[in-house]
Amino acid sequence: MPLTDENGVYYSPRKQGSGLVNVGNAVTTPAYLYVDDQTINYRPKLDIKDSVTGEYEADFVVQSATGAAITYNLDAVTLTETADKYGYILEQSQDISNMVAIEYTVDGVVSDTVTVPAGGSATVRVNITLLDAAKSYIDDTFENGEFVDGFI
Repeated sequence: MPLTDENGVYYSPRKQGSGLVNVGNAVTTPAYLYVDDQTINYRPKLDIKDSVTGEYEADFVVQSATGAAITYNLDAVTLTETADKYGYILEQSQDISNMVAIEYTVDGVVSDTVTVPAGGSATVRVNITLLDAAKSYIDDTFENGEFVDGFI
């Protein structure tokens, strides 16, 4: 579960780390995520990489661990850094979720939900595009660019 600061803004994944494991939830979860990439041993880590255009794309797999179909709503939080009027980066995230366009594709079909069949899997592709407001904020605030991260 992502953590928020006193203002309700999510901490960057780079600041809060991987968090603590709730062992009970981990062994009784109805589904788990992984990235279908043998080079990283199919780890449950999604990295959207660099982008000079402000367009990001990533895929992950939702694998059912039960005998019943499961449906999840897809949602995302997109973050970058905050700077003061002198250009110093503050230790606080800037939520830019309202400055991005996000499209989810589930097994090749555009959808905001993913339904995983009993014992089966579904592949989700996430396309994130920074709108002009986000690009301007980053370009005007950070001379050398800045991270865009968040949670899906």
